[in-house]
Amino acid sequence: MKTAEFAIERAKEGKKLIIAFVVDVNLARYFVGAELGLYPELKERCKEELLKEYRSRAAEKISSIVKTAEDYGISVKIYMSTGRFALECLEAMRKEDPKLIITTRSKRPNWAKKFSDSPIDYLIASAGCPVLEV
Repeated sequence: MKTAEFAIERAKEGKKLIIAFVVDVNLARYFVGAELGLYPELKERCKEELLKEYRSRAAEKISSIVKTAEDYGISVKIYMSTGRFALECLEAMRKEDPKLIITTRSKRPNWAKKFSDSPIDYLIASAGCPVLEV
């Protein structure tokens, strides 16, 4: 919520806020990484349920952010998608051409940090505009 509050403060000037929320498929991989042998359908069902819950909770938070922004007269556009964080954010950016991106780093497990680059670092390198981490 700290990131959302900061974004709303910055948006008060231009009266426009774009929210890009990605239900990151990697989240499910972090939690449902175990090999289930004879029950592969259980693993897939667990991933689907986890992503569904993540999306539902995100929608509630986004609704609260939108209400706060609109109380300040800020127009809000929402992009909510499921996929890989940086790629989905870059797709929304291509459509909107923002002047500034405000984001936060997720709490990835240490093992994931060792095997893959940070999605935020990729976003920063590819954005074409300033990216603030809050």
